[in-house]
Amino acid sequence: MNNILVITDSESDFLSLMSKHCKITVKSTSEPIADGKYDALCILGGAEVSALSMSAPLHNFAEKMHSEGKPIFFEFVGALLLTRKSGNLNTARQRMVYRREGLECEYINDGDLFDGQDNDCIRYGNLFENSRPILTYKEHVCAHSNIEMSEEEHKNGTYALWWYDDKTLVSSIRLSNFHRARFAPRKRWQTLVSGIISFLAGEKIDLEFDTPAYTYNECKVTSAKDADEIIKRAVEWIEKSETLNNCGKGGAKEGFSNRILARTGEHSRNKNVRADCTNEIAGALMFNALINGCEKSKNIAEELFKFTFDNFQIKSGEHKGMLRWSESGWYDCYQDDVARAVIPALLCQFFGMEVPYLEEIKDALDYLVATTTQDGVR
Repeated sequence: MNNILVITDSESDFLSLMSKHCKITVKSTSEPIADGKYDALCILGGAEVSALSMSAPLHNFAEKMHSEGKPIFFEFVGALLLTRKSGNLNTARQRMVYRREGLECEYINDGDLFDGQDNDCIRYGNLFENSRPILTYKEHVCAHSNIEMSEEEHKNGTYALWWYDDKTLVSSIRLSNFHRARFAPRKRWQTLVSGIISFLAGEKIDLEFDTPAYTYNECKVTSAKDADEIIKRAVEWIEKSETLNNCGKGGAKEGFSNRILARTGEHSRNKNVRADCTNEIAGALMFNALINGCEKSKNIAEELFKFTFDNFQIKSGEHKGMLRWSESGWYDCYQDDVARAVIPALLCQFFGMEVPYLEEIKDALDYLVATTTQDGVR
């Protein structure tokens, strides 16, 4: 097995795997590199705030290793060998497409899709004829698992993972914390990371991965008791997730967004308070009160309904009845979100739970009718 020198300033999933399965020496970017026999070099920058910038001595060492034909892996490094960063790609509406090129990756096929979450991708200024992509970004992919992508599209696309040459592998994206950031599909990423580490080690490595960050457990409802337990867990999550402001007196936040940060694995949250989010939670809590007799849920639900209809609804004038979308969209009114705000209250009333806002709901619906044309356009 190769003796691998790992240069990094942060703990990461990738480093943890290498520590368990490889023969490595770890140094920070500021440490001098003493003379030693290293068979491979791995430089990890994906857990840093910005792309890693190598020191002059580190540049010289990397060039020496490169000239000797040693395996090298650069991850999220701003300047390396004869190329450097020229810009960034916003990956929000992009996914990566796999191309079988040089890495031993069983079970991954040409055209397989990879999701790297909310990532940063370096665009390098000068690529060479012998540069070959493994993962290439593609915009607006309308597929679930696999697409066809021509060799020309790969060659002219933005590379996420690519060969600089036969012995130098480059990740333009943050790959270090692929596990905690829930890169998907999980099995494909594990196979790809195994291939990268095996390339550095000089032999096939069978990696043992940590327990997934989350799993799906099928829950079969076979009795009223099962349903009660599901409701109980959902209500507990609402209370523990810090979605409610001041126990409902300040409404409810929009909550978790679709952004998982590739650098840290943090699942970002939107703190915007919305009328529909507030009342949907109120409805859930009211039904918990109805089914399980939970007085606490009932009290919180009443505060949530009160907050919405007292604060988000215009009470007089030309726009009487308008139900505002949110605190950040104060002058917006979307019919689908108004529906999500009023339906929970109407359902509670329908099932015998008094919600004293029927006049407010009527005003909200009248406003929608008044601002909607006969063909449904608002």
